[in-house]
Amino acid sequence: MNLKVFFDCGEEDNDDRTKDVVKMLSDAERSFDALARNVPLFVEYRGHRIVPNFSVSSIDYALTRWLPRKGDVFVASFPKTGTNWSVEIVRHLLYTDPQLFNLVKGLPLSLQFLEAGNNCNKFHLLDRISLQHRRLLFTHLPSDLFNVEAAKQAGAKVVYVLRNPKDQIVSWYHFYRSLPKAQNEPLRSMIFSGWDIFFDNYVNARFSLHSKPGEWYPEHILSWLRYRDNTFVYFLFYEDLHQNLVEEIEKLAKFLEVSLQSDKVRKIAEKCGLKFMKADVKDNSNSQLAKAQNIILRKGQVGCWRDYFSEEQSKIVDNIFANKLKGTDIQFVEQL
Repeated sequence: MNLKVFFDCGEEDNDDRTKDVVKMLSDAERSFDALARNVPLFVEYRGHRIVPNFSVSSIDYALTRWLPRKGDVFVASFPKTGTNWSVEIVRHLLYTDPQLFNLVKGLPLSLQFLEAGNNCNKFHLLDRISLQHRRLLFTHLPSDLFNVEAAKQAGAKVVYVLRNPKDQIVSWYHFYRSLPKAQNEPLRSMIFSGWDIFFDNYVNARFSLHSKPGEWYPEHILSWLRYRDNTFVYFLFYEDLHQNLVEEIEKLAKFLEVSLQSDKVRKIAEKCGLKFMKADVKDNSNSQLAKAQNIILRKGQVGCWRDYFSEEQSKIVDNIFANKLKGTDIQFVEQL
């Protein structure tokens, strides 16, 4: 499998379309890196404060102009809820050929992350992917900023990932401290003044998280929860992956309409174990992805929040989610 075939460039080795694809790939990679360096700390789009390092132009293009197609898979999640792990599993399910898997994993992150990169030509490049192959994209957008109806009408599928909020908060705390943007004010004071200051800012929704002012994780869940009864949306819990990875992969494969033998499922489970994934980062040829995974893949455990939360802080989060998710059937596992 090579780029020429994957992007359906025609049969001639020196076809102009192949050169065009190579140039667009290069542009996509540069746009991601440039955005990471130059994006402002606080940008709003349709009343939502966008996470630093993501592009309003890409969000707008995907929402108002770009159309998904049948077979597309979107992994949607709030930051630090298990996105990378879930995407790796879905990638193995969709691309069973090792060459195709490596090709897809090696694509610039702006071609994998829906709202990444400020060069909207990436959507033209996505549309060049051969109809023989399913497309995989991930996003942190709430459903308000995602063209849900277009995805549904096209026959695409959405996997929504959830994680218990206390571990999510701890994971975000460490993740944000590793970002260059966190060295700038006002983020620096919000993050590096100690856990208690960070916690207060976080649960009072003072960070930009693709959310409206005063909103954060619970509202993100509610935005997607309204589609839970739809057959094209699947809710995947991070803690369930920890408890029974093979069983969850089998359920996910059924949802994605991927037929696999049990031995193949077990092999995917082995490759998607967190220890294997952390070791795999060192061998990853995609520099953008490897850099991101070095930051993203920390402990990945369930229950780490107990090393950080006071009893009062635990009650604060419990009360927030009990009130915001009242009347829903969402139940989080906080310890295994």
